[in-house]
Amino acid sequence: MKKFFLFAATLLLTASAFAQQEKGTFTLQFKAGLNIADCVNGGQSDPRIGLVVGAEGEYRLSKLCSFSLGALYSQQGDKGEGTVNHRYATLTEKLDYISFPLMINLYFYKGFALKAGLQPAVNINAAVVIKSGGDTAERTFKELGVDVNTFDLSLPLGLSYDIGRFVIDARYNIGLTSVVDNSDAHPRHSVFQFTLGYKFKQ
Repeated sequence: MKKFFLFAATLLLTASAFAQQEKGTFTLQFKAGLNIADCVNGGQSDPRIGLVVGAEGEYRLSKLCSFSLGALYSQQGDKGEGTVNHRYATLTEKLDYISFPLMINLYFYKGFALKAGLQPAVNINAAVVIKSGGDTAERTFKELGVDVNTFDLSLPLGLSYDIGRFVIDARYNIGLTSVVDNSDAHPRHSVFQFTLGYKFKQ
């Protein structure tokens, strides 16, 4: 039992030492998780559950503040209902991006950090899965006469917690630009993002 407590204490001290990083420290974090994504101002819809995976580099400006830049593959979009060829159908809009979050991170208490920044993104896939009467088909937005903007910009706000080299991260990405061009509704992304990451100190 004494050996167990000694081992646990060693792990906690190691984790604490890693969390209190000095100015000038650079870490590379690989991360993966889930998106709960929707499009607002585009009518009623349900969220699409998607994957997010990628990496972020973080540079410590001081013990309390850092700057990070990432590259993430992010599955977004939404789900809804509609009429296709005069038939009722359920629709899943698959909008996938490579996003580049630029964040300022403020470490305010024992591994906890508040995050805010800007996130430009490039659309790499835009398709709709149509299910109607037992039939399933996939069409691109272009085939349906909808022009998806290649560029997207959002405002990410979040909170993270470092446990040694592991990072639990929760963010809400607020869309700032319209998802599509030829729409009076100007739908924007609304994405809750939850990830687990692992940091490598350089």
